[in-house]
Amino acid sequence: LSPDIGNDRYWRNLFRLGSNHTYKEDSLLRVAFDFTVLRGDEDNDIVGRGQVEDYDRYALTFINEHRFTNVWSTNADVSFVRGDFEETDPEVADAVIGEIAPGSDLVVNESNLSNDLDEYYARLGVNNSSSARNIFSLFYDYTGARYEEVLREDIDIHQGTLGWRHDYSPNIYTSLGIGPSYVKPEIQDEKWDWNGIAELNYTIQRGNIGFIVEKGFAVDNFSGSGDRGFVDFWDVRLAGNYNLTQYLALRAELGYLFEDRSDPAVAAGRLIATGETIGDVGEEGIAELEQYERDRYRAGLGVSYTFLRNFTASVDYFYLKQETDRFNDNYDDNRILLTISW
Repeated sequence: LSPDIGNDRYWRNLFRLGSNHTYKEDSLLRVAFDFTVLRGDEDNDIVGRGQVEDYDRYALTFINEHRFTNVWSTNADVSFVRGDFEETDPEVADAVIGEIAPGSDLVVNESNLSNDLDEYYARLGVNNSSSARNIFSLFYDYTGARYEEVLREDIDIHQGTLGWRHDYSPNIYTSLGIGPSYVKPEIQDEKWDWNGIAELNYTIQRGNIGFIVEKGFAVDNFSGSGDRGFVDFWDVRLAGNYNLTQYLALRAELGYLFEDRSDPAVAAGRLIATGETIGDVGEEGIAELEQYERDRYRAGLGVSYTFLRNFTASVDYFYLKQETDRFNDNYDDNRILLTISW
């Protein structure tokens, strides 16, 4: 389910329904509904580490792409997400809150004990293609998360990006973007930062090479393994594929992901481990205890063979190494996957 340490059995189903209406050239309306169900196996033995967190996820999305002229176009993408999670045991929550915040004003009840949440997304953009080989764009992105759980902070993320794509030739293009980011947690101080992206794509006769570096902010609430909340990330990816023959192809990838995360559940665990309380460390101390960092290094190599026209067999090897300042969360992961498709 995730690269976190520990193996769990689970099943996940996705139902998706959508409809597009193209009302003129390069202009369309789309509405889509997604319903995802995640359930862990009741026989999972690992408790508190790698344990699957059951949920139902509902997502409703509206998209509009509109071309005004040969030069100007706009994009609008709005989504609402509802997450219904498995209920938390009230006795467990009472014990945790009583241990980290004795005598505090935190009150446990059915409403603020729930892990349920709502997410809001909006992406608005304007594009200018007045030059044959250059496309300029301006985007605004909004992400909002609203939690019912008493220990979690609601958060709003606003990001603006000015982008430029340049086509050097039919085979090579680059894309650059940069802009300000504003992050506002419910209680803690707001934060100004920046976001950006740089991409290089090169297509050859028998293959393709792509390199991308991205820096931004997001929320991660549906990992299924307990990770939830705000993420400040750097993502670097290099990937390529090459057709040795008409039937035989190679592919490879390298990647690095840095995450600076904030999660009150981590602070609660650290307070319990040290025997301190919220009153001992104060609000600034709690903010520091919520922070943790992850470095993930990944690599992949695969080969695929097409036979009998409609069948493809492939073998892939994946390697992932994680380093983090969370307790007992560093590991190396090796996987080999055999796939038959038709």
